[in-house]
Amino acid sequence: MTDQVEERIRERAHQLWERGGRIQGMDKYHWEQAIREIETEDSEAQRGQIDKTPIVASEEIEQFSPPPTKSMEKPGIQRKGTRGQ
Repeated sequence: MTDQVEERIRERAHQLWERGGRIQGMDKYHWEQAIREIETEDSEAQRGQIDKTPIVASEEIEQFSPPPTKSMEKPGIQRKGTRGQ
């Protein structure tokens, strides 16, 4: 393990400790969790960036979205075109 990797693990373990409420006695757990996270990040970086672009465009999603139902509407507010029904 290089000094640079060990420093990243140390920083991540500290972040995990802070996010976890700074509970004493969890140092081994946070250290091991930090190792897993850093190894995962490094592994993903070696494989290349993951494309996070949605497969379906938002316009296509809207096309397949069902219209809102009565239960989805706010009480006392009528949808356009539903007056008198």
